[in-house]
Amino acid sequence: MYIKSMVLDGFKSYGTRVEINDFDREFNAITGLNGTGKSNILDGICFVLGIQVKQVRANTLQELIYKNGQAGVTKASVTLTFDNSDKKNCPIGYENDNTIVICRQISIPSNTRYMINGSSVNPKRVSDLFSSVNLNVNNPHFLIMQGRVTKVLNMKPHEVGKDNVFPALSLISYNPEYQKAMEFMLGNVFVCTSGDVAKRVTFCPEIRKKSITLDGEVYDHSGVLSGGSKISTAGILGRVQQLIASEQEHESAAASLHAIEKKLAMLERSYNQYSELKHARDLASHELSRLEERLQKTTFYSHKQEYEDLVSKQAELEQKIKECKKIVKENTEKVREKESNMNNIEGLRERELENAKKEMKRLKDKADKSGDLWKQKEQEYETHKLEINDLKKAIEKGEENIEHFKEELNKVKSEVGKLEAETNNVKERVRILEADIKVQKDALNEKNGEIQRYKKTKDKCQIDIKKLTNLVTDIEAELSNVEKESETIQEKITQLEEDHTWISSEKSHFGNPDGVYDFDKMNPHEVTRKYQKLKEQRDKLERTVDKKAQLSLRNEENQFKEAMTKKSIVESDRAKLLKVIEELDEKKKIALREAWLKVNTDFGSIFSLLLPGSQAKLSPPAGKDILDGLEVNVAFGGLWKESLGELSGGQRSLVALSLVLAMLLFKPAPLYILDEVDAALDLSHTQNIGQMLKRHFKTSQFIIVSLKEGMFSNANVIFRTKFVDGNSNVTRTVNRKN
Repeated sequence: MYIKSMVLDGFKSYGTRVEINDFDREFNAITGLNGTGKSNILDGICFVLGIQVKQVRANTLQELIYKNGQAGVTKASVTLTFDNSDKKNCPIGYENDNTIVICRQISIPSNTRYMINGSSVNPKRVSDLFSSVNLNVNNPHFLIMQGRVTKVLNMKPHEVGKDNVFPALSLISYNPEYQKAMEFMLGNVFVCTSGDVAKRVTFCPEIRKKSITLDGEVYDHSGVLSGGSKISTAGILGRVQQLIASEQEHESAAASLHAIEKKLAMLERSYNQYSELKHARDLASHELSRLEERLQKTTFYSHKQEYEDLVSKQAELEQKIKECKKIVKENTEKVREKESNMNNIEGLRERELENAKKEMKRLKDKADKSGDLWKQKEQEYETHKLEINDLKKAIEKGEENIEHFKEELNKVKSEVGKLEAETNNVKERVRILEADIKVQKDALNEKNGEIQRYKKTKDKCQIDIKKLTNLVTDIEAELSNVEKESETIQEKITQLEEDHTWISSEKSHFGNPDGVYDFDKMNPHEVTRKYQKLKEQRDKLERTVDKKAQLSLRNEENQFKEAMTKKSIVESDRAKLLKVIEELDEKKKIALREAWLKVNTDFGSIFSLLLPGSQAKLSPPAGKDILDGLEVNVAFGGLWKESLGELSGGQRSLVALSLVLAMLLFKPAPLYILDEVDAALDLSHTQNIGQMLKRHFKTSQFIIVSLKEGMFSNANVIFRTKFVDGNSNVTRTVNRKN
């Protein structure tokens, strides 16, 4: 039987009706982005199977409805259609149905109902249907959800808890010379925190020792329970427990104090570092001011001043040149005007013009030299300007660091204040605890004195016990003789009761004071004489005695014999039952060993396939049998690891997954649901998982949620989920590679 199709309507993120058809008979993969409804498909299958609501990631059934029923959708339903064509493995009662349609529906407020092939049924019938095909919904081993794989490696035997049970001897201190006495008194006693824990310890078949609660109640494996109202003061074991708790609290407080002092030391180092940095910053500031002063005294500063003077002079000269050019122009025009009228003074004009030209050339050469010098000074100025900018940036960075360190210093000071307050509180608590410990130690010393007195009393009691033991031995020997005589007497009494039927009716009056059968006042000889006389009278009256009384006695004796016969039959049946139980236990051991061999073989095979070059096995601890437990051992390259702690997280996940799949393979179910079991694995390992599932689980249907291509690339059918307009949708793809 396997799933053919599925319909989700109003279930979780599937607000509208979504049909998922044509599931593959063997390997199906579901993938998609986070939050698109991948795992909700698995939750829907679990919902129909009737698995507990917590397994489908919800606290109440109403949370399974789309948006908790707040979006106008007030009911949710999931329908699964199963192929039932394999009649050899079909559910009981459905041999004539080729398909089985199972629907589960819930509605607000938390109403639920099941339907099988359109007919309403109760949940028990659905559970029985799945159980008949090896799908135990009460213990869903076929369901492996997120995070459950690695829990396999952390499985431990059931235990009460080390914080709930303490050996009595571990709670007190004593002189080693009293070791035997203390073991005699408290060696087989446990102190438990509650009555429930004490019961589990005392009546555990592997322990069966006396237990005492902190309230003084005593539990003995022989069935004796003592207790009652609580005493007004705590017993010595309770006070010892308090003392140990106080010492543990003192140690915890001391550890906290040590951590705080360590943190203070770290903060002090940080403060010292800050002081050093602040000092370095002050030095840098001082050095900067000195550099500025030196800069004013350097040639650069004088060159700068000279450059500025040259610039101003150049401006003046340029102005003069302009004025000279203007004058020359004016004079030239005047010369031209007067040239015609002043031919007689032409030589004078030429000389003046020549002088003016020379003056202009001199001024031009001087201006060119001033320009070259200005360019040189300008380059030096730019160089020094860059140096000044670098120094300013360094100063700004130093100031930022100073502000940062000031903030850190304020934080450190604030934290130091808090830590000082916390340190004071811890010191006060330590002082109180030390005072309490002193009181408890004084009380313990007082109790040790009591123990010494009890020891003396015990020694005296042992002497008395020895005397009593000798006396008991003598009494037991005498008792043995008495028992033999008693058996002889009992045989005589039985014979007398058979010979004299009146004894049975009169037996209740035997020994009554002042009665007819007051044996203390009777003389045996007199009684014997009377007996003989009465016997003679009986012989005379025998013919007139009532025969019915004798018949009634015989009937009672026959009933007694019949009861004894029934008793022997019951004892025989009990012995037969015990023998059957022993045989069943032996068969259970044989079945367990066979299961171990099968699972161990599959475990090694699967792990070697998932992680080539490796080995794995299940073996009992050294010196123990498989009934005492099994350990997981792993080897790489023929070298066995001492513990699983040496493995990486991915390797541990592979070990856990291999063990789970090996156990599942021991008795395969028709359906397996896996939710991102490859989350902690890389692509190559995921690829190996897909190949392993197809090789080992050929008769089971797998529905797997995965985000790894290595997994769904091995699937025959891939379902991809998307989230569109607030609803999840599913598309189907056939993997052509397979």
